[in-house]
Amino acid sequence: MAHDPAALFTDRLQLAVAYLARFKGTSREHTESDLRSFLAWCAERGLDPLAAQRPHLELYIRWMQEVHRFKPATVSRRFPVTAGFYRTCVIDGILEHSPAEYVRRPAVPAESPTLGFTHLQFEALLTAARQSPNPCDFALIAMLGLFGQIDGKHWSVASGTQKERDYAALAFTDSRRRQISTPFSTQETT
Repeated sequence: MAHDPAALFTDRLQLAVAYLARFKGTSREHTESDLRSFLAWCAERGLDPLAAQRPHLELYIRWMQEVHRFKPATVSRRFPVTAGFYRTCVIDGILEHSPAEYVRRPAVPAESPTLGFTHLQFEALLTAARQSPNPCDFALIAMLGLFGQIDGKHWSVASGTQKERDYAALAFTDSRRRQISTPFSTQETT
């Protein structure tokens, strides 16, 4: 009995649409992109997604890491879409079990190794702030960049009075979680 490829594609597309119906807004857009990537990977290999087994999915993960050079955190964010698709197929009775169930995923560090924006990301942020109708937006972003917040440091401002003198302090927490405080006077000098 010959299978009609168009009918097979339509069936798979209906499954994908049913899975995507669970999401809204940008979540749906991102999920659709991730699922489309997996289905395209299957199509390039002539693999029916519903016939995929655990080794196929591990090859897909390897492909994301080695061909696309995705970092472990990106793979760990994208692969659950594929796993969710298979889980939905099991719930709907299309598959007996999910081939994604025991797939090994890359280890992701507890803390992000990225400490801040790249210079291009910071430049884009500055440009967007400069175009804002509120002039404070640009001032704030420029100040954060100067004080190192854009490079991954965290800061806050504390103020008060001490010995009848106004003061303020910038308190930083650097990437090693060390507290750094930089006091400065808020009184004008004459």
